[in-house]
Amino acid sequence: MRYYNIVITDPSNGLIAAQWTSFVNGRTIPGAQNVELDIPVTVNATPMGQAYLRIWGVSIAQINSSRNLAGFNIAVYGGMQAGLPLANPAQAKLLIQGQILQAFGNWIGTDQTMDMYIGVATQTAPLNLTLNWLAGVPLSGPLMNALTAAFPPPAYSVNVNISPGIVPLGDQKHFCPTLQELAQFVKQKSEDIVKSSGYTGVDISVSGNIVNAYDSTAPASKNSTTQDNPRVIFFQDLIGQPTWIEYPFIQFKTVLRGDVQVGDFIKLPYNLLATTTAPSGIGAIRAPNRNTTSFNGVFRVAIVRHVGNYRQADAASWVSIFNAYPIDVPT
Repeated sequence: MRYYNIVITDPSNGLIAAQWTSFVNGRTIPGAQNVELDIPVTVNATPMGQAYLRIWGVSIAQINSSRNLAGFNIAVYGGMQAGLPLANPAQAKLLIQGQILQAFGNWIGTDQTMDMYIGVATQTAPLNLTLNWLAGVPLSGPLMNALTAAFPPPAYSVNVNISPGIVPLGDQKHFCPTLQELAQFVKQKSEDIVKSSGYTGVDISVSGNIVNAYDSTAPASKNSTTQDNPRVIFFQDLIGQPTWIEYPFIQFKTVLRGDVQVGDFIKLPYNLLATTTAPSGIGAIRAPNRNTTSFNGVFRVAIVRHVGNYRQADAASWVSIFNAYPIDVPT
């Protein structure tokens, strides 16, 4: 069954200020409130805007106090829980963690809703990002220092997994107030220095309270999938066929899931027989093309977008959309 869990906490004391969920004590709540969401996740060098969330059936008191939620912390979990034959609860994980930038309630007729715009920590306040990158020094050290100063532990964890060959001929000192600007700077400089076919530069992404800096030579973090051990996307998880959108990116859609992050390596299935039980004989004979995918092999995820309407019945209303590129093709 479809699953969501929305937790809002007060940053001053860490206490839960509000919570909505569809799953309690191991069971799905039949009367759970409807939730609509549109959550883009990408590297900071190519931002896609803020995440949006709407909760239906809120109380009058919640509508009246909605404006007070601005600045509060929020975590949104989503996916599927047990209840349907192909549902996989292991895929239900964190979709976004950040702060509420704006919240407002509305009451029209019998409809009572609360809308929220969500930004990750890198979008909510100016940062002190100073990159002191000297000539002859690999980028990994200065980048780790810059990110750790702006995102100190234990509130954040910083991972830098990049090529040791990103070494400038001259000093490259840089200051910027946003992670987007730093990400764009290091991506351009790393591409200019390496100049290798298939090298896509250094990317920076944020997942919850983890800041990852990586390039095509290394996994996004210590816990990420790798080229040799990619996460398998099973045939039954796909909604429709993968398709080209622009060179070299493909796009594929799956059931809503939070276990595939930007920077992960994934493997698309070749056919239905390899991932599920054998199809019926009539279907296999009459429509063999339905049992294979248009693309297969290992890809790297560049963009993720979670889109959902909890009460909308069709399969395309509770999905994660992925843009990915083949690992042997430059972007």
